[in-house]
Amino acid sequence: MSASHATDTSPALPTAGSLLANARELNEQAEGLLGSDPALARQHVDRAEAIARELGANAILAVSLLLRARLHYAAAQFDDALRTCNEAAGIAARDGDISVHAKTRTGLGAIWASLGLAEQALPHLETAAELLLDSADEAGLAVVRSLLGGVQVQLGQAESGQRQFEQALAAFAALELPDRVTETRHNLACLHNHVGQFSEALALSMANASEANRLKNITLLAHIEATITEALCGLHRYAEAVARARAALLRSRPGSRGELDVMLWLGTALDKHGQREEALAMLRNTLAVSDAAGMPTNRALLGALSDLCRRTGHDDEAMRYETLVAEGTRDQQDRMTRLRLKALEMNVELNAARLRFGRVAAERTLLQAQLENAERLLDAANSPDRDRRSPLLPELGACEAGFDPMLDGVACGFSLVYQPIVDLQTHTVAGFEALLRLHHPTLGAMLPLEFIARLEASGEIASVGHWVLRQACADLAVLQRLTTRVLRLAINVSPREFDRAGFADDVIAVIQQAGLHAQAVELELTEGVAMSIHASVTLQMQRLNQAGIGMAMDDFGAGFSNFASMSEAPLSRIKIDRSMISSIGRGERQAAVLRSMFQTARNLGLPLVAEGIESAHQLVELRALGCEEGQGFMFSRAVPLELARLLVQRTFTF
Repeated sequence: MSASHATDTSPALPTAGSLLANARELNEQAEGLLGSDPALARQHVDRAEAIARELGANAILAVSLLLRARLHYAAAQFDDALRTCNEAAGIAARDGDISVHAKTRTGLGAIWASLGLAEQALPHLETAAELLLDSADEAGLAVVRSLLGGVQVQLGQAESGQRQFEQALAAFAALELPDRVTETRHNLACLHNHVGQFSEALALSMANASEANRLKNITLLAHIEATITEALCGLHRYAEAVARARAALLRSRPGSRGELDVMLWLGTALDKHGQREEALAMLRNTLAVSDAAGMPTNRALLGALSDLCRRTGHDDEAMRYETLVAEGTRDQQDRMTRLRLKALEMNVELNAARLRFGRVAAERTLLQAQLENAERLLDAANSPDRDRRSPLLPELGACEAGFDPMLDGVACGFSLVYQPIVDLQTHTVAGFEALLRLHHPTLGAMLPLEFIARLEASGEIASVGHWVLRQACADLAVLQRLTTRVLRLAINVSPREFDRAGFADDVIAVIQQAGLHAQAVELELTEGVAMSIHASVTLQMQRLNQAGIGMAMDDFGAGFSNFASMSEAPLSRIKIDRSMISSIGRGERQAAVLRSMFQTARNLGLPLVAEGIESAHQLVELRALGCEEGQGFMFSRAVPLELARLLVQRTFTF
């Protein structure tokens, strides 16, 4: 079976599915162009990111940001690379797409490792490995293990690093990925050189050189030849090392890091072979080539030059190199301090991700305590007795950190869009979920993940949430007049809104003023509300429940949702998170988890809504499981009120 356009003759809506497919294709094309045409890759990423932001497709947006981070890194814009990759990881973690989240954590770990901060890289890579452990992405897990091996070697854990390399090598060989096999064997060879196992390093590197030649991978071949030269020097085969490095130098790409590696080890081999003046000339030339290419100063090269100059009577020159080493050491220390501070800024978000996906109860408890402490510090910094304007919209003079029931959301740049909730039995629209958007006057369109967090931190979420309720109820009244079916309005509620004593009474009053039945409005509770059931929240929920206003558990299956919170809250519906829907077809384990969720809902007597339906295959599986309602790009993206009018009278065919 397949989905088709509606049977009526209304004007065609923009096809969200085609836009999504286009964005994915643009990201794939950009990834293929990263090394050959960065400018064109950036154009593709820009377009994909714009589409993803417009549709609220967070998984695609996270991939676009990850690719942008890689472009920043290639341009030596390391701060921008870290910032962008961290943003991608945060979005992916909240969206719930495990595969994309793992990729972004892998990217962050790779950047930190390349910057020399293995201790910062380690938790990101461990998180990525944990996410991928039970997934079908064997290649992704092997990549993470290969990176983990390098990080563990940097941290002095050579045996652990070797095990990771060997596991990755076996996986790449089984998957028949020759490039990855060669790269991982090269990492193993470097490790063997590092621990003095020169014969093993030489054997691996000779096999690597043959494979790199066959694959015509000139860049990797140069690094392999440098490793061979190092191994030959370790085995005291200096003449052979010199000859091998000279031949490799002729085949290296001028000005590349591979050429510099070969030049450094050729200079070392010449020195070991007793050709000191020629060795000195080679090392000097290596430094000149490095400076001309704008590469960071190699401290190992400066150390080798200083040592050789001392032994050949060039004391003034040796002193100059020693001064450069000392200055470089100070610069390196300053750089490391700055990077460690940046890592601390990112640490709470990483802890949140590991808390959400962690498997060890003790670790979850520890991380929860760390997060609660961080939140207390943030609350202290945002104390209401401080005289400040809105951190989100200061130029508009938006509401202070109190409650403003008359806030004009439109004047502040807010708007609402509506995504239809489709009855999978009647094929008609059962209702709409109201979604908040913000177009900032200077920052432009902002992601909900960004501005909602800032509204919650400032306390303005209560005022904005009240405006959302007023506007959405007024819009539902307009839509309801177009059909005899009773439409339902779903509105997301922040945990901070439940903290306000008059919240429940205000909700009831707004619904009555809009001329709606209480049953027409359903509040979607976040995990934060469901997990913090205390006296004041319970009273608010009871008041809403008595008035007939429904409450749905949102994002069920994404993280903290559990049986205790579901049994204590007066729920009227469960919404299955899009991450669970995207797992359909990925394996029996995922299918079993989904079946158990449906059985749980049936046991509790609660109807289900599936979020994020994108394909006919997902729809078939969900209907077979007895899912009553669904929403997602297969039916429609979130649209303004004018286009929502067209959807009310539309009948879908599946």
